[in-house]
Amino acid sequence: MTQRIEFFHFEQSDIDGTWSTIDRVSSADLTTSYDGNSYLSLAVGRGEIERSQSPEREEVAIVIPSSHPLAGLWLPNAPEHPVRVTAWRSEDYSIGASSVSVSSASKILDAGQISGATFTATRCEFVVRNPAALLTQVGPKQRYQRGCRHGLYGAACTVDKSAFVESGFAAVTTDPAPLDYEDYIFSSAFEGLGDNYLGGGTIVVTHGGKEYARQIAVHLDTAVATEPKEAYVRLISPFPFEITNGLALQAYPGCRHTTDDCINKFSNIANFGGFGRVAKKNPFTEELT
Repeated sequence: MTQRIEFFHFEQSDIDGTWSTIDRVSSADLTTSYDGNSYLSLAVGRGEIERSQSPEREEVAIVIPSSHPLAGLWLPNAPEHPVRVTAWRSEDYSIGASSVSVSSASKILDAGQISGATFTATRCEFVVRNPAALLTQVGPKQRYQRGCRHGLYGAACTVDKSAFVESGFAAVTTDPAPLDYEDYIFSSAFEGLGDNYLGGGTIVVTHGGKEYARQIAVHLDTAVATEPKEAYVRLISPFPFEITNGLALQAYPGCRHTTDDCINKFSNIANFGGFGRVAKKNPFTEELT
């Protein structure tokens, strides 16, 4: 019985609307060659394509390991620019010593856009929508608002993330226990930056060869009277492992999307995506005093 293989081409939109390849993967045990391109072997699976009389509702699930870099694009948030995938299926191929050569294949998914991702401990499941769905959706609009609309460190923001990294070490005063206060504390790691400089940003820890990121809820740069009585950052959720004293940390500051942060924190006012001087009162509905 001939076994069929499937292979997938992932692309991401650039800021100018062009699409660039970010990965090519195959369900075969070896690298797959087709039409002059190579698709690396990956434990990738696909659900059934849901067919209906409304093409805009058709969708398919694609599952990959949660540790793969493709899955990392959705951590901690969805990527700023859309990602699409094209897929082929083939039963006409030959297996060599180090690769699989595909003679012919049929396209089973044509540039479907990934609309979301869900995670388990080992799996990432993408929800891919039919391109026809894009014709029924309202496109993004640039709202006339005070705050910046750009995602921090994104392509439209242009701030270089590596230029603002802060390195430190964990100084945990007690052994953290699940759901305890200390689960959220990394004291004395980032001092001299100013209160809440890192607020809204992320903290990154490498554990077991993998990077884990968590969002920072509060950053106090000065000692406090209550526990832990030191400067600290508090996270929205704990890491899935124990943080030990001396563990290397990296943190990236957040942004309030105000002109003040854009000027004084990131020196990036030329790319501010809001209208900071919009009047707080509407002169057509309120009396100006």
